[in-house]
Amino acid sequence: MDNYRRAVNLWKDELQGYEIGQVRADDIERVLIGLTDQGLSQRTINLYRSTVRQIMQRAVGRVIPANPEEQVQLAAVGRKEEQRRALTDEEQQWIWDTPHRAQPVAVIMMLSGLRRGELAALTWNDVDLKARTITVNKVIEYDSNGVPSLRHVTKSAAGMRTVDIPQRLADYMAGLPRDNLLVIHSARGGVMTESAWAKLWRSYMRELNIKYGARTPADLERMKSGKPGPKVFDMTIPPITMHWLRHTFCTLLYLAGVDVVQACAQMGHADVSTTLRIYTHLDAIHKRKSVDKLDAYLENRAVESKDGNQ
Repeated sequence: MDNYRRAVNLWKDELQGYEIGQVRADDIERVLIGLTDQGLSQRTINLYRSTVRQIMQRAVGRVIPANPEEQVQLAAVGRKEEQRRALTDEEQQWIWDTPHRAQPVAVIMMLSGLRRGELAALTWNDVDLKARTITVNKVIEYDSNGVPSLRHVTKSAAGMRTVDIPQRLADYMAGLPRDNLLVIHSARGGVMTESAWAKLWRSYMRELNIKYGARTPADLERMKSGKPGPKVFDMTIPPITMHWLRHTFCTLLYLAGVDVVQACAQMGHADVSTTLRIYTHLDAIHKRKSVDKLDAYLENRAVESKDGNQ
């Protein structure tokens, strides 16, 4: 609702002074191209376009004969959506080897596939380390101002689930302090706000970069001068996101041979086709690696045969 409200207000501002019958396709195109120039994502621009389409459609047959939005001719606009991928083995090891207040967030998401809002709402009552399960039955949602609110429903009906966790995660969580009802909470013990998440994750990425990032020439100069300090470096490691951690869990399920239906249940996907797309993509990568192994094998056989003939 907040997203639609912002979209409606944008069109009211952009088309201020127009009567409904005066709006043309090129007026809509002008606004959408302007949003592209601002660097908005394809998904956001699609929302704005869908909103004006619905507004204009309400007037069709009443005030206007046709919907001008349907005449808009635009190639794909907006910046590309973030490329989601799984963490490499090396990056996963970075998580394990770097103590930080955000480490439990990263480890739990990486080995359970929980979404951020599901993790923010997770209590110790939802965790059964003996049975090695996490029950997902609520979620923290954030309004347009980043204020959290608790909902006893998840993103979809499939989101209400029991996740089977590996022994390694159970052992890790057994060592976490239980000084709060919430498994993950703010420094003051409350529910994580949007700003708290952002601050925590920036700090974590900086810590990983300090430990594993390569130093740029500018970094080396700063270290010599002591300004602004040896801990402020250019970020040279991949900007790991929370969704990469969730994607990593799905990838680990695939590599472990978990079938797509069970993986769908574990991930809480509303439709198995979502999981199937990930599995299909991983199939392509795995098959490519299989061919590489065949190439290496044939090359070794050729070398052995040559040596034998000699």
